[in-house]
Amino acid sequence: MVKFRRFIEFIKDKIISELGIDKMSKEFNTFSIIHLGFLMFYTLQLVFMNTLLRRFSDGNTTIFIYNMLFFSFIPVGMTLSVFSIKQKSSIFTMQSSIWLWIGILITTLSLIIIKQLHHFWILLAIVSSIANGCYWIAYYMSLTDYTDMKNRDIGLAIIWVCTGVANIIVPILGGYFIKLFSDFTGYIIMFSSAFLVAILCIIKSYKLVPDNHNKFDDPRVYIMESLRSIIFNKIWLYSSLIEFFRGIRDGVFIFLLNVLIFSVSSNESLVGINAFIAGIINVISNWLLGKLLYKDPKKDNRIKLLIIAVSSLLISSFLLLVNINITLLIIMTCINAFFSIYIQNISQSIFCMSIQLNPDAMKLRSESFVLKSYFLAIGRLLGILFFIFLPETNFYIVLGIVILNIVQIGTIITSKKTIDLVKDMCSLT
Repeated sequence: MVKFRRFIEFIKDKIISELGIDKMSKEFNTFSIIHLGFLMFYTLQLVFMNTLLRRFSDGNTTIFIYNMLFFSFIPVGMTLSVFSIKQKSSIFTMQSSIWLWIGILITTLSLIIIKQLHHFWILLAIVSSIANGCYWIAYYMSLTDYTDMKNRDIGLAIIWVCTGVANIIVPILGGYFIKLFSDFTGYIIMFSSAFLVAILCIIKSYKLVPDNHNKFDDPRVYIMESLRSIIFNKIWLYSSLIEFFRGIRDGVFIFLLNVLIFSVSSNESLVGINAFIAGIINVISNWLLGKLLYKDPKKDNRIKLLIIAVSSLLISSFLLLVNINITLLIIMTCINAFFSIYIQNISQSIFCMSIQLNPDAMKLRSESFVLKSYFLAIGRLLGILFFIFLPETNFYIVLGIVILNIVQIGTIITSKKTIDLVKDMCSLT
């Protein structure tokens, strides 16, 4: 027994050392645990709310509208949260979001039990979106508060591991329990578990101590000033447009492949397996991208990697011309999970770089994340609207996927413009 305990302690210390957890502050480690919990119930909502709505409705229109509403109101939640962040703290805002999510999960559970979800899904989409916006603005602020230039890369690596764990565990367990029961019992079990995780998150959040960065000398909100900065600062404008173009594809592909698999199979277990595979590939892609980006710090190969990612995603789209079946959809999921990480991480990296170069970056830090979310949300909204108006036939589904991938050329162009402008600015200073 003593040897076994020592072995467990050895493994624990090894994991802590390898991940760099020992190099992070106590507050960051608490924050990362809370974030892992959030990702657990958020991932469940993201993956299985779509299959749940499919069971309550005919066709995919309801699912498209639900996701359109879900992504559209995130900036609204972020805008409202800026005031609470500046007046209170990012921790208070995070706690408010989790409390709101607890209410959402209780409501969802009740509606599943009484089988009335189809009457309230629009309200659920809007409230969930606002809660999501509240959380993510608090997340961005907390991430910058609890890390610095010396340990931020380690902190991000830990966050990526948390994301990978949630993406791997939740879909496979959710799919298993939902498929295990013929009625909605599996959904009730999973959403009850999500509710318990949310309770643990809110309890853990009260152990966080506000960082000094949360204490703003000026509590006012400068949304209009940030908007003017975007209009007149070309670097910030192009970096925001990157988010817009990325969002056109991103909003649809967050759920499309899982929905298509469920439409073909009516099997939540397959959806869980598909999301599980995507989670594993996301982790591998994040690890490889980190190696490629930091292989030669003097050489900026982000545009080259973006071109490779967009080209691969576009070419893979034509696989579905053969037939839309489970095998090809899972292959598409693997390709999408690997290369979409390149687009997502590189675009976020470029955006953060543009914020740092803004003379008023510190004062407009929270506002900049809000406006970024509006550009991303508008892109997602347009992408989903485009798919809503397409006929639900195999040909038009494939055509829509091809067009969304072609639009990502805009992501490459605006990324190149941003990096070129940054280089010009640096050469002048």
